[in-house]
Amino acid sequence: MGIFDIFKGENKDEKELVVLANDIYTKYQATCDVLSKIKKKNKEDIVNSLETNGVQLDKGNMNLREIHLDIGNAWVFSMIRNEDNSMTDFKKYEFHIMGIRDYQGLNLYFDNGKNERRIEVVDLAAAMGKMTNALNQKRVDEMKVGKHTYKLYELIHSKGRFRR
Repeated sequence: MGIFDIFKGENKDEKELVVLANDIYTKYQATCDVLSKIKKKNKEDIVNSLETNGVQLDKGNMNLREIHLDIGNAWVFSMIRNEDNSMTDFKKYEFHIMGIRDYQGLNLYFDNGKNERRIEVVDLAAAMGKMTNALNQKRVDEMKVGKHTYKLYELIHSKGRFRR
């Protein structure tokens, strides 16, 4: 790094990405550990176990069928969602961490049935292709992979514990 590199935004972005990657990885793995070990699959027990293991919850954004984690970044969302629509029974659920905007396309997923931890980059714009309607095309263009997504993916994936 040269002396003038400190005036560029790249080092700041890199440091922020490293901190964010560490935060996402730590919270993701802690949550997966809790979900894979917990015996009772009801909302109250899951919430208590997560809090006991230091996972911060977004209590202002919870409802009867979802548990939201606080990742600490407005562009990264994390949720445990009850799949069978019961109010308290979380025997069948999905756990995701998803990025938007600069992190659009980042997806961490825990498959509770197979006890697998996965991370991927999903390019929804490429999957959807071109639209004939201009408004729809604008919406699809907004789904392109974010400018920091691949770097964040690499930083998180390099820490290990993901299915290949």
